[in-house]
Amino acid sequence: MKKYLAFLSAALLLVSLTACGGKTPTQESTSAASVSVTEQTTEDPTQPEAGRVSEKGNFYVYIPDGWCKMEYSSDDTRIRLFDTPSAPDIQDDTPEIEIQVSAQAGTADSVKSAVQDLLKQEGAKEGKAAKIDGESFSVVSYTNKTEKRTYTVYTGLGGGNLATITLKGVSADDADAAAVLGSISFK
Repeated sequence: MKKYLAFLSAALLLVSLTACGGKTPTQESTSAASVSVTEQTTEDPTQPEAGRVSEKGNFYVYIPDGWCKMEYSSDDTRIRLFDTPSAPDIQDDTPEIEIQVSAQAGTADSVKSAVQDLLKQEGAKEGKAAKIDGESFSVVSYTNKTEKRTYTVYTGLGGGNLATITLKGVSADDADAAAVLGSISFK
């Protein structure tokens, strides 16, 4: 029985590696939300990638199928996700989710200050608080007049650090956005 299980495990590993062809792993396997995954990035951030979990600085996030990520090599605190059904064309109105978690510890006062700054946006409204990774996040929505798209910003403490999750041109009711919000895990 053990030989059969070992053979089956090896076969499944081979099939999963074949399914990921064309991409090169850049980090060791990581366990997030009890799922073991391998961090993979593509050279061209405008190309959509298969749904997976990505580790960034001090958080994990799920990247839905058809979305791509943009990272900043000099900034280990943020990641931007783009829904690119017509990749590689990222336009001003392309739905986007930006997650940023400060490298320094935050406080309730820093959250309150960040929320007050957001409420200064024209037409900004504070919504019902939301839970992200078990923590309470304030929610502020407004329409960016320059970009002509809606912003919904979640601000709170994630892993003890000031964290903001900004939905640009996508609603929290969207299945992919809801999956991203529900997957965020702070270290």
